[in-house]
Amino acid sequence: DYRTLGKTRAHEIQEFLKEYGKDVNDFIIFDDNDYNFKQILGKNRLVRTDANDGMLSKHMLNARSIMGTWVTKKEL
Repeated sequence: DYRTLGKTRAHEIQEFLKEYGKDVNDFIIFDDNDYNFKQILGKNRLVRTDANDGMLSKHMLNARSIMGTWVTKKEL
């Protein structure tokens, strides 16, 4: 997309959420690189995978621990 040309993946996700994420309460990012997701998106939602090994069970456990900290909009 021309709007994200030259931007990092974090910026691409930010733009996507801005345009299409009105019903998104929260999210998790699985990536083998950190593109300053926390600084750009304002949330620590990265599960850092390994480029050689892919996604492992430890990554899913990490994702579950992140999900355990979520607060639904109804609880606010």
